[in-house]
Amino acid sequence: MTPRPPSDDSPKKNGAKKPAAAKKAAVKKATVEKAAVKKVAAQKPAGSKAAKEAKVSTVSKVSKKGAAARVPEPRAAEPKGAEPVVGVSEPAVVDSAPVFAGVDPGDRERLLSGTHHDPHGVLGAHPVPGGVAFLAFRPYALGVTVVTDDLRAELHDDGDGFFSALVPLRAVPEAYRLLVAYEGTVQDTEDAYRFLPALGEFDLHLLGEGRHEELWRALGAEPMVHQGVTGTRFTVWAPNARGVRLAGTFNFWDGTGFPMRSLGSSGVWELFLPAIGEGELYKFEITRPDGSRTLRADPMARRTEVPPRTSSIVHASHHVWTDEEWMAGRGARPVHEAPLSVYEVHLPS
Repeated sequence: MTPRPPSDDSPKKNGAKKPAAAKKAAVKKATVEKAAVKKVAAQKPAGSKAAKEAKVSTVSKVSKKGAAARVPEPRAAEPKGAEPVVGVSEPAVVDSAPVFAGVDPGDRERLLSGTHHDPHGVLGAHPVPGGVAFLAFRPYALGVTVVTDDLRAELHDDGDGFFSALVPLRAVPEAYRLLVAYEGTVQDTEDAYRFLPALGEFDLHLLGEGRHEELWRALGAEPMVHQGVTGTRFTVWAPNARGVRLAGTFNFWDGTGFPMRSLGSSGVWELFLPAIGEGELYKFEITRPDGSRTLRADPMARRTEVPPRTSSIVHASHHVWTDEEWMAGRGARPVHEAPLSVYEVHLPS
């Protein structure tokens, strides 16, 4: 028996017609709404409020209808236990610190020739744009490293004994040390060019007036504690010198790396050397007005070598005087009635 073909009213066929009819009705409705919007827009200026509202209304209706048809894009699953990242922004772009060129060519030439009047203004640590500049002048050294409690920076070898580096610090460290590497040894020392002058303004004033009554305390080699560091202050009056450097047993009698500074117009040259104490031999290496150099003993030395040797010796008096009674009686006696002793001295000797 031949099976009867399904009629047009079968559920299968009717189900296929319903979606097509619904789609056709939706398209027709959207066309009508679009035409209505065009009509309103034509009656009002393009920038009017009514035209904008009509456009927004249509877009929102179309968006709602199309939202159901959108399929969300797949997202990678977050690791289990990972905290969501909120408010992450791109890292700030920081301008790079300027390239540090080392010592100025003019300062370099004057330091090498021994004619610089203010080596402390060049050497040591100084604030510059981008951080703190460290400069050291150590002839014959293989390397120099700056060390503090929380810093260790190796300086770049600029040649001729100059070492420098730009360290990104906010301020100059109050105290730092230099590790100076030589052939077979490393010297741990304070930087002599980080200290303020160790000779006061009052002493300079009296020296300028020519009435300083204790020159042996102001000039020469004075062991002392300066800015919390033990060392020796060296001062000499050389008003006509183009430059003065310090030479001694502590630098193998080569004063190239130990230039002294001129204290204004006083004619006094000064340098405080940390860790230098009694017993060290020294002389002043003076550059004359014509550019020639000479080694001179300290005219205010507290102690000198036995002739024919001529070096000065760092020394401090430890003698305890017990002549209080004699000093008190000396003032009570008339000067012209007291005994007088005459001593003769030949300066060339």
